[in-house]
Amino acid sequence: MPIVLRIEKAAPPARTPLLEAAAAAAIAVCLDPRAAEPEGEWHAEVSAWIDGRIRKVSRRARGAHWEAVQSLPGVTVRVGDAEARALLPWKVVETPQEVRRLQITGSDLPADEPGPVPAGAPVLWINPDVPMTAGKAAAQVGHATMLLAALLPPDELTAWQAAGFPCAVRTPEPADWKLLVPGDDPAGAWQTAAWSPSGTPGSPRSPPAPSPSSHSGRRRDRLRPARRRRPFVARTDSGATVDVGGDGFSPVELLEAALAACAALTAEQLITRRAGADSSFTVVAAGEETAHEVRRLDVTFDLPADQPLATLIPRAIARECKVSRTVEHGAPVAVRLDPDLRQT
Repeated sequence: MPIVLRIEKAAPPARTPLLEAAAAAAIAVCLDPRAAEPEGEWHAEVSAWIDGRIRKVSRRARGAHWEAVQSLPGVTVRVGDAEARALLPWKVVETPQEVRRLQITGSDLPADEPGPVPAGAPVLWINPDVPMTAGKAAAQVGHATMLLAALLPPDELTAWQAAGFPCAVRTPEPADWKLLVPGDDPAGAWQTAAWSPSGTPGSPRSPPAPSPSSHSGRRRDRLRPARRRRPFVARTDSGATVDVGGDGFSPVELLEAALAACAALTAEQLITRRAGADSSFTVVAAGEETAHEVRRLDVTFDLPADQPLATLIPRAIARECKVSRTVEHGAPVAVRLDPDLRQT
């Protein structure tokens, strides 16, 4: 699901209301009658997305680019002077050009002082120990509202929807965060925790554990919480680490990151030779997944699609990018058990 954040260069919004708008927009798309009703025009796309591995990608837009995405199917929410639009989830290969051209990077905003929580508003708490840009946090609070919707009693969910899904995004003190998450929080595996307004104001608590009755009803069983997986840490011989699983990278996201990084390193010299040594560029790799495999991988550079780079970059990647060549041609995978592995 693309979440487009309106961040005007001359007058950027405050961070907290922008996150609150993004959180409300994400759940608004999921529970919109066009998505929730079996005959709704969005139902097939949203149902397929929820039944798969849910992902959200935040992009920033301003000016004409912000106006352009208003014509795409989705919901825009405004909180104060901040606006965010959650769009219908598409397959990566079907993402409209109006969205593809938007930047993923550069979405950070300074911390602000949001003030007291409005009466009755659900609170989405952000892990104070995990640094996140506004774009990353927007995706996380979008996940949180979906989880909260799946756990709310039907009458509370109906009232929340009727009010326009108002919520409050806050960052607690580290000591208070420990009261929010169940048990340990290895490697910051929990990045957000939702708190229902049925709790005592000012006393954060974690969401209730899912129960069979939590998913009754036509709309809510489309928003069941995903099963959490144990987080792991990948470590290189040089000591570099990356979190895998939980709320860290998924294995497929690591594959995509490796492909994007390899493509960037391969093309860097070609790009800087023509655009200058101080030039910068972004590379996005995204896969089209099924339950057990990735069927397609797309690599996109945020560069004008003109010659000669449009010819030279794909040619260089096909010839020199080790990750791309391995994915393209395939490599045998041997799996074995070694009881002495931990000692090496």
